[in-house]
Amino acid sequence: MKIYLAGPLGFSEVGRAFHLQMVSLFGSLRHEVLDPWSFEPKAIAKVLAMPYGKARRKAWLKLNPKIGAKNQKLIDQAEAIVAVLVWRL
Repeated sequence: MKIYLAGPLGFSEVGRAFHLQMVSLFGSLRHEVLDPWSFEPKAIAKVLAMPYGKARRKAWLKLNPKIGAKNQKLIDQAEAIVAVLVWRL
């Protein structure tokens, strides 16, 4: 089954670590994982490595529409979506 994985932490270092565990889990169950991190992982890593501030924000603003379009294509291909959501009071 083609499964799109959506996590609660977005494109962050912690989010990546959590996501890799989920990819491993669903892969071990013989599902095809449609991975949102598959779009330009070097570009995402480059932005994550930038110091916080205007330049980093500008880089995300430029990259986000491209990531969104890729994610939409993956979601359209998915037979199921697994979304891990966090809720706080």
